[in-house]
Amino acid sequence: MLNQKLLDEEFGWLKDVIFLNAAYVVAPPLRTQTAWHSFMDDYIKTFSEDCVAHGQKIVEECRDELAKLIHCDRSEIAFVKNTSEGVGIITNGYPFQKGDNVIVADLEHTSNLYGWLKLQDKGIELRVVKSHDGSFSLDDMVALMDENTKAVGISTVQFSTGFRVDLNRLGEECKKRNILLCVDGIQSLGRLEMDVKKLNIAYLSAGGNKGLLATLGVGFVYCSKDIIKKIIPPYASYQAVVNRVKPPAVTTDFSKLEWHDDARRLEAGNANYAGVAALKAGVSLLNEIGVPAIEQHVLALDKRLREKIKGIGLKVVTPTTEANYSGVICVYYPPEHEKEVIEILHRRKIYTTMRGGYIRVALHLYNTEKHIDETAAALWEINNLK
Repeated sequence: MLNQKLLDEEFGWLKDVIFLNAAYVVAPPLRTQTAWHSFMDDYIKTFSEDCVAHGQKIVEECRDELAKLIHCDRSEIAFVKNTSEGVGIITNGYPFQKGDNVIVADLEHTSNLYGWLKLQDKGIELRVVKSHDGSFSLDDMVALMDENTKAVGISTVQFSTGFRVDLNRLGEECKKRNILLCVDGIQSLGRLEMDVKKLNIAYLSAGGNKGLLATLGVGFVYCSKDIIKKIIPPYASYQAVVNRVKPPAVTTDFSKLEWHDDARRLEAGNANYAGVAALKAGVSLLNEIGVPAIEQHVLALDKRLREKIKGIGLKVVTPTTEANYSGVICVYYPPEHEKEVIEILHRRKIYTTMRGGYIRVALHLYNTEKHIDETAAALWEINNLK
């Protein structure tokens, strides 16, 4: 059970708003807002005199929080701007060779898909698993694997359907074949439990602006110790390489770069320190409450909403089994009624993603049974527009 007193303190600013948009942007807790503003306030008050040193301290503290969140070593965490940059590091920096193949699903968001698609320019084959009714079969994905498969690029939860992938089985299949399991975690982290070691994940990337309760422009990657030294980052920076001389000198050896042998080699220049401060604050709340409890809460609300809209005339995208539920539910409405749909949701102060003729509901720790009941009532009202 969640700590309701703590949630009221952190999310009381939402008041009577029903925020169901965690698959798009975050509803930042009070501590996240305070952390971001505090960094900027200090920056101004001190004329940025120690902002980098202060920022680096925040970076190291945030590394600890993220390592705790996904159950890895802090040396396997690096900071990036967003999911796309994180995926780009592995697709551009890992030594894929002509004749290799990589596997993706046709449901992937562009943030994950395009980095893998671009590998075709280097003669690497892209194998695509076809979806059916918003989900796909892991049997179909495994069937595409062979001795030349080097990586699978997959989202934990598909952004357009809410389909949750069975990473336990996929991780085992990849481990047996020595295939890199590379995960886009932005749609699940903070809402659903993640243990990168148990799941045999080699690489994970996520932005901070959704389930991690942070903001845009900051994210992180997890890179397993087993592969980190194989990655040559697409850019070099002071933070990424070993420096053996004291500033202002840069180096005495101009013949080579000595990369860090941990995930710091993936970082490029000064971080978005205010963003990292926000990320640290958001993840600290997740760790304080506990993601297992959050997942239980989210999936219980998911089930409640599905039950309450059972029999609705609108098309509801539903994974084939409950094990694939994620707390993300997509409901299609007649596009000719979009104006009326917007009016219904706004009147009830319900904030969701609306695009392509569907409403995407994405649940998080701050949502309640009352929110679910009000949302179900709104969907039934929308259903009656037909």
